[in-house]
Amino acid sequence: MRKLLPCGFTLACLVAITAVAFAAPPPKSGTPPTFGGNAVFCNGPYALCITAYCPTPNGPPQKGQYINCECEIVNGWSMGPDTCSDRATKLVSTYSNLYNPGHKTVSCTSDSTLWAWCYGATCKPDPKNPKKKAICSCPVEQKPAVILAPEDHCNTAACDKVWSAATPHESTFANKYFFKVGTEKGYNPNPPAQACPATASN
Repeated sequence: MRKLLPCGFTLACLVAITAVAFAAPPPKSGTPPTFGGNAVFCNGPYALCITAYCPTPNGPPQKGQYINCECEIVNGWSMGPDTCSDRATKLVSTYSNLYNPGHKTVSCTSDSTLWAWCYGATCKPDPKNPKKKAICSCPVEQKPAVILAPEDHCNTAACDKVWSAATPHESTFANKYFFKVGTEKGYNPNPPAQACPATASN
C-alpha cells in the first residue's frame, strides 16, 4: 500500500524514540517482513510509502527486482519491523495511517499486478528535497494487491502502474492493528481507510 509533519533526518532528530513491541515472532531470515510478523511502534522520523509511486522508466519490472519508490519523510508514530534503536540510525520505510483521511483502498485483483512491497525497506533522503522526501528501494511483487489512493482516483487505472502496496490480508491487518494499538496507547490515530465503492482490476 501507499497513501506529516516533516522532520530533518539527522541523528539529533532521531535520538528520542520510544517503543511498544508487538509480541509476535520475527520474520524468518531472508524473507520480507510482514506487518504482523514483528511490528514495533516507534515515535520519530520514518519514510511513509503507503501512497508512494514507483517510476519504471525502462518498462515493467520483474518480480523480485528492486525498484525505487518516492516516499515522504514524516515525524511521528509508525509501525516497523526494526527496533527503535535501529531506526534511530537509518531511514526505514514503516507504516502509519496518516494518509487515510481523503484516501480509499483500491483492490487490484489480477494475479499479474506488479507492485512494490516497501515495508521495512531501506531509504535515503532525496537529494532534491532531503527534509521531506525519501527514495526507498523496494522489492517487486506480482499478485493481487491493495493500494491507497485519493478518493477521486477510485475509478482510474491505478492498478496499471507500480505503486507501493500490500496484499489484501496485510492491508487489512495494518489498517486495523495500527488503529487498535494507537487508540489503546493514546496516539490519536486515524481510523482504518475505507474501500473504494468499485473494485479496480488490471
